[in-house]
Parts: sequence; structure tokens; C-alpha cells
Amino acid sequence: APDDELFLLGNLEHEAQRLHILTLNEILDDIEFNSIFEVSFKCPVSGCKSRFTSIALMEAHHHSVHENVCATCRRTYTTKRLLDLHLA
Repeated sequence: APDDELFLLGNLEHEAQRLHILTLNEILDDIEFNSIFEVSFKCPVSGCKSRFTSIALMEAHHHSVHENVCATCRRTYTTKRLLDLHLA
């Protein structure tokens, strides 16, 4: 099955390439293997200590917390358009 532990590293590399965020070695450096079925992914943003059980959750976190942020007030907006309106 595609979710089998045999394919774990290949699946991680595929996700990293799809997201254009990390290399396989960077992913492996940041993964905590608590057991073969419990994997923890660290947010790639410097200074962020958040960890996630999947790359999809990490991507959602990155989008909602680290994108579209006002540099002045640090408020996060759901879209670039809303951030642009805030800045206008």
C-alpha cells in the first residue's frame, strides 16, 4: 500500500519536491521518529517551533501563520489581497 513504511522516505521526498520547501536530507534532519508509525515534522521557518504529524498539516500551518503577514503590525491575513488592502 502507498502508506506502507516501505514507501515512507520516497513519499516524504515527493511531498518536499511538490511543495518546493525542503530536500530529503533537510526533512530527515527535522523528523522525529517516535516509532515507525509516529512521525513529527518541524516547521521550516526559522524560529518557529511548531511540529506536525504530516506535511499537509505543516503546509496548512505555514500558509495560515507565515504567509500574508503585515511587517508592521505582524497581523496575518488569509489572502494577499486582504494584506494589500490592509497596507493601502
